[in-house]
Amino acid sequence: MAIIGYGSKYNTSSSVNSSPNLKSLGGGKFINFFRNGNPIAQIVTVSSETVVTYGAETVIDNTISTLYLSCTVLSSSLVVFTYNNSDGTDFYAIAGSISGNTITLGSRVTVSTGTNGSGVDISKVSSNSAVIAFSRQTGGVNARVLTVSGLTITLYTAALQLWSGSFTGLPWDVQISEIDLGTKYLVTFYGYNPDYYIYTGIITLSGTTVSQGGITYIGGYTVARNQRSTRLSSSKSVIVYTYRSGSYDILKYHLLNTSTTTPSNVTSGNFNSGNTAAEISLVGLSSSLFVVSFSSSTGKGISFAPMVSSDVVTIGSSVYFNNTAISSYQGTYMEAINTNDFILTYSDGGNSNYFTYIVGQIPPGKKINGDINSIWNGSPIVKYNGV
Repeated sequence: MAIIGYGSKYNTSSSVNSSPNLKSLGGGKFINFFRNGNPIAQIVTVSSETVVTYGAETVIDNTISTLYLSCTVLSSSLVVFTYNNSDGTDFYAIAGSISGNTITLGSRVTVSTGTNGSGVDISKVSSNSAVIAFSRQTGGVNARVLTVSGLTITLYTAALQLWSGSFTGLPWDVQISEIDLGTKYLVTFYGYNPDYYIYTGIITLSGTTVSQGGITYIGGYTVARNQRSTRLSSSKSVIVYTYRSGSYDILKYHLLNTSTTTPSNVTSGNFNSGNTAAEISLVGLSSSLFVVSFSSSTGKGISFAPMVSSDVVTIGSSVYFNNTAISSYQGTYMEAINTNDFILTYSDGGNSNYFTYIVGQIPPGKKINGDINSIWNGSPIVKYNGV
């Protein structure tokens, strides 16, 4: 059973922020892309296992107020940011070079216009290319490849509309994650047809050409949402989401087989019952271990680390990473440091809704400073370093 230990909290104090996207630059260095009206980025560094430092906030685009955003790291010094206009009309992309804590930006390009989109994500293809997935009000889910030379972005071909006719209405919360770098990606989102479903599909790439594989839906649950997915191996991914059961948003998982070009469900189950989950984040640490973090119905932050063996998921013990309220709809995000450690950021209601950074480790080792102090859904909640 995997138990998480957390280090000390590091609180920022510069602005009220939301929608974090924390991506590794390598060597214990990360970039956090988020919004405070404008899209903003910040360099974050982890040293001495649990010590977190961070640079100044850099406004990526001071002409745009955004709602949906993402970024991907192409190399330790090159990042591509993508985001929308909050009025829903356009999606943009811009490249940034990293030197120390300084971010230098290229010129903005328009990925798609008039999209009325409700979700965008981007994933690395190579050291100079990436693939973007985004939603359109009348055009469903779309994908498009871009390349970067210096800080200049070139967009290739028109965006490909994916799985036309498989669902109706506006797809929400579009995400894309690597299965095989450069060639195969999992696209997930939720849509309506005739109920709320979580959809999972696979796309393949050949150079700058996008081709769609098969699509399948998960569940058919009332108000399925808050979905997150991550790669465990080239043949397995996991998706975690909430669905409404009575007055609760239940946290559910599906282990997916991604070895073909159509994803299929291997096994599924509930992580909790009688407790609402929100603000979900998910990170895979290895083929047999991933971490889930979320805000509970009390607003406190909870994490646990399920283990996978022979397609059986063992949930493990739950721990608090924060015992004050996490701001509603502000988000949490995790990124792997290595196969044992990860960094978590969230908007901290106990810290004026500023971001807080904290490092977790499995096994907890020297980071433990506390004992089991309460029970959540039948699992022990362990408290560390007073958080």
